Amino acid sequence: SLEAEKAARMLQKLKLRTSQNKKGNMSIHLLWIWIKSNTGLASWRLNAMKRLPFIPKAQPGESPLSVLRRSAINNGYRRVLALLHSLVPYIDHSIGMMGYIARNPSLYRRLTSLLGIQDSCIDHVAYDRIGSAREDKLLWHGLKIPYNDLHFKTEKLCIPCYLEKGYSLSEWDHKAAVGCKDHQVHLEDHCPVCDSPWTFEREPLSCGCDQVEIMTRLRPIPIEQASLLSGL
Repeated sequence: SLEAEKAARMLQKLKLRTSQNKKGNMSIHLLWIWIKSNTGLASWRLNAMKRLPFIPKAQPGESPLSVLRRSAINNGYRRVLALLHSLVPYIDHSIGMMGYIARNPSLYRRLTSLLGIQDSCIDHVAYDRIGSAREDKLLWHGLKIPYNDLHFKTEKLCIPCYLEKGYSLSEWDHKAAVGCKDHQVHLEDHCPVCDSPWTFEREPLSCGCDQVEIMTRLRPIPIEQASLLSGL
């Protein structure tokens, strides 16, 4: 629409002004509030949205960012934020953006809506906030936990579980998660062969290393230690 095009042009102008500002930064919240107040734009659809060929269905126990990644990868995107930026231009590739999305259920739900994912699926995976302050607690597996107890800068996963399921589990998002009780191995945040780090932005195990060799390098863990967060 003409209003959406006007909003997108204003956003580009604001980004230019921000880059020329000595501080070099402006809150994305302020950017968005400014656009809405000056255009009356109530919708998040800054770009016309075409129905994607693949729409994922959230799986039991799946991490919310894993759902976004499956949508991106299966629709031809190598990076999650590239897809999300095509929907909402102010979502950029800054460090911490994936965690910002995961910890903000209203933003997460709007993004999944733009991706065509049904609300009934998202209800099972989105991390709801308890309260309205910036660092209020999150609801994770029915438990109220501190905002920063979930870790998204890197991604931990049980390699055998991921190869079997094809998605990441939400219990691995917690900082205290260290192992898998089913396979009795440590969670890894990098390829054990080439040391390539894993993040929610890209497909893990996409480094090209041989999966058989990767499996031979799994680190065993006592089941007692691995079971600390299981069954939540």
